[in-house]
Amino acid sequence: RFRMPISARTAKVLEIVPLQEEPSGVSPVLPEFLVWENTSLLEIAAGSSGELSITVENTIGNPAKGEVSITVDDSWKILPASSVQVELEPYGIRTLVFEITVPHEVKGLQGFAYSVKLDAGRQPFEFSQSIDIGVRKYVERQAEGKKCFQVKYLAQIPDGRLPDELQVLNDLSVKMLPGGHKASPAQARFAWNEDVLVMEFTVKDELHNSPTVGEMIWQGDCIQIGLGFPRIESDTAQYFNQYEIYLANINGEGYVSCSEKAYDQYLQIKTERIDNETFYRLSVPKRLLREMYEGKKFPFTFTVNEHNGNTFIGWQEWTPGICGGKNKGAWGELQLVE
Repeated sequence: RFRMPISARTAKVLEIVPLQEEPSGVSPVLPEFLVWENTSLLEIAAGSSGELSITVENTIGNPAKGEVSITVDDSWKILPASSVQVELEPYGIRTLVFEITVPHEVKGLQGFAYSVKLDAGRQPFEFSQSIDIGVRKYVERQAEGKKCFQVKYLAQIPDGRLPDELQVLNDLSVKMLPGGHKASPAQARFAWNEDVLVMEFTVKDELHNSPTVGEMIWQGDCIQIGLGFPRIESDTAQYFNQYEIYLANINGEGYVSCSEKAYDQYLQIKTERIDNETFYRLSVPKRLLREMYEGKKFPFTFTVNEHNGNTFIGWQEWTPGICGGKNKGAWGELQLVE
């Protein structure tokens, strides 16, 4: 008696019991390869991702190699790739996991297929299986009570400053400036296209104190940003990794630092000080934000840290969550719109 998995949506096991007499047309030989899959894609929202795992088992004493491929429309995203090479040791077993992202524009009954091709020096082995899934319409969920600022689309984003006609975010209603200190006027503008998200901040203060790089950078004049980077494309914010980014003008040079240090090399900053205004521009590329499309939202907030030339005097921010106690759940959101 042995157990043989059969390709299916959910785990199925076939128990084969030897008969007393071998009937005609039945071979007692185990197939050279066994293939089965498991997937979370049976019902999913458009724009979301799910996993497809494909397991291949070699039942003979020869090594085998070949490929596992997924056939689907080009608008679907497949990681690590739509075709993966595979090698099996004698009697070996391999499980390959694919992350499949459903496009935002599709809905209803959809389908794709996968195939397995292997060669162990005998008759080439080929197996294919189609999978049907139900796709719900993409609906961006609005988090209750969260501030949301809409970011306009610009097909061509200028290298200089963003156009004045773009909406300004200047509602820095959360302030901690004890001792009668006044908040420096500050505002932000944003723009996006298929390749980049651009943020610009201006702060008007008579004296700019260059911060010191390190753990206490926040004690100088600088900008702190809270931004969610998608971990898996989805219509819910629970799949975001939320990091803090520092922007600073240090002796006339731009400085940017993310709490996820691997991202620093991709973030671009421009900064300048003209008269009594400090300007910061941050460009966040698509490779960190994944797919860019109308309606997409990112967890976001920002803080303006203030120094009067003698000491750190406090901060002002769009929403709570950075200063005065870390609380990523209190951040607002940026929403990409046309």
